[in-house]
Amino acid sequence: QVYHRYDTLHDDISHVLAIKACISLQRFQEAQSTHRKLDARAYAKNIRMQSVLIDLYGHTGDVETALHIFHDIAEYELNIVCVNAMMNAYVLNQKHDECLALFSNLKQKNANLEPDAVSFAIAIKACTQALYVQFGQDIYARLSEKSNKKLLKT
Repeated sequence: QVYHRYDTLHDDISHVLAIKACISLQRFQEAQSTHRKLDARAYAKNIRMQSVLIDLYGHTGDVETALHIFHDIAEYELNIVCVNAMMNAYVLNQKHDECLALFSNLKQKNANLEPDAVSFAIAIKACTQALYVQFGQDIYARLSEKSNKKLLKT
């Protein structure tokens, strides 16, 4: 409530943190209210805000809005944090096939995208929940191979 009284004084980082706090506290209506206020502002369309909004709508079960926000991200701005947020939104809403398709097709979204530890964890979680044992084992093998390559470089 105090946050909303001083709304005009906050910058985009404050808004991102406020929405993250609302998600953690499961106060989704307050987070969505903040989003509605931000929509008219130019800085609402930045990559940090888009990632946290994908996370918000994934937690509220509104995968369609999360996906709309994800698709609004310019290809050159897309990063692994955004992809992970969308993958997690899918998993939270039992859309395991969509999550795994996004994981498998990272390079088609942006040639510079590489899955990180979070990406692998979300993909393995999707496999576990969907009982895709072989696909989960393949992802684990890919993760192990990636880890071994990093160890050899050092």
